[in-house]
Amino acid sequence: MRQIAEFVAVLSCGLFAGAAVYVSLVEHPARMGCGVELAATEFPPSYRRGTILQVTLAVVCLLSSIAAWLAGATLCWVVAGVLQVSVIPFTLVVILPTNKQLLSPHWNKRSAQAGQLLVRWGRLHAVEKRARRIGAATILVLGNLRKAVLTVGEVLRVRNLRHPRPHVGLSCASSCRLDPLYFHRWSPI
Repeated sequence: MRQIAEFVAVLSCGLFAGAAVYVSLVEHPARMGCGVELAATEFPPSYRRGTILQVTLAVVCLLSSIAAWLAGATLCWVVAGVLQVSVIPFTLVVILPTNKQLLSPHWNKRSAQAGQLLVRWGRLHAVEKRARRIGAATILVLGNLRKAVLTVGEVLRVRNLRHPRPHVGLSCASSCRLDPLYFHRWSPI
């Protein structure tokens, strides 16, 4: 249980941080390169979808970090999960006023103010991205990539691939018929 919770925390944290990096380095600069009117038109649907993804990943990271701690991991896992979720209050307090203006259907998308708001949003998102990277780094250090890889191995039963053929004195376990990798699972007689 603990390894699965840690793996889910590392995975959701990595996806969370990766999405933030993508928005800052790829999507927003490309959006701005298309001109202010097109960038302002594209921002609302992109932002709405991104918000759903980011909030979901942050909450999954926090919950799985708490689950890992409850299963015996150190308290640092909870701290790392809280770091990931800490960007949500930052977004609500600091970035939300800019978001509301950008999402308003009543503003002129061709104005200089639209361009200034989009540039400001990009800067604020970069600050938010730094906080996400701190949380991601903490989770990855705690998760220790080796543990994460071993957890994947446990989930996929990769450890059972060591004996692909039966050896003398070994027979297939009765439970292996239910296992999709049954021909890889052998036990002593």
